Amino acid sequence: MFCFSETHHLNSFDSKYVKEKYEIEDVFGDKYKTKGRATGGFVVVWKHELGATVTINVVNRFVIQLSLALSGLSYTFFFVYFPPSLFVNEICADFFNLVENNIQNN
Repeated sequence: MFCFSETHHLNSFDSKYVKEKYEIEDVFGDKYKTKGRATGGFVVVWKHELGATVTINVVNRFVIQLSLALSGLSYTFFFVYFPPSLFVNEICADFFNLVENNIQNN
């Protein structure tokens, strides 16, 4: 399983080779202006053979929460994108609150 973020991800990831072996989940970025590129956006990819159930929760345009059920076990992953223009303390505070809430609820 892997995830990458792309600041101008606005269309579905389309690769025949990748789709033959992997499941792909797109989380599109947001474009606020007609010129320039979008902000945010993720592509999450995992192998078909895992047989996993994957649920993605878009927390905000910088954080996604991925829940994975595999072989009777549950896993939670957080993917975070730090754009150069972002004030890091702002996203860190939101992210740590999210993790803390997730731990308390499970």
